[in-house]
Amino acid sequence: MDQVHREFKTPAETAELLRLHKNTVYRYLREGVIKGTKLVGAYWLIPAEEIERILKEGATTSQATVAYPAEATKLSPTERMQQLTS
Repeated sequence: MDQVHREFKTPAETAELLRLHKNTVYRYLREGVIKGTKLVGAYWLIPAEEIERILKEGATTSQATVAYPAEATKLSPTERMQQLTS
């Protein structure tokens, strides 16, 4: 994909797409679970490819991940993080 025309999403848009709370997206960005680019101040941009990767991994995983938030609430935060990073 042409670097000049890459599509990016804000943390709020990413949260909506992944059905997560916006603060969770910020935490995942800080921890490196979600890859993004931090700009001046606290402003982040997440490549659309990263969101697609998370959704694809979630759709192919037998247990809940970020793509299945209702099921993911049954998991502890540690178990959920392990799924996201594996």
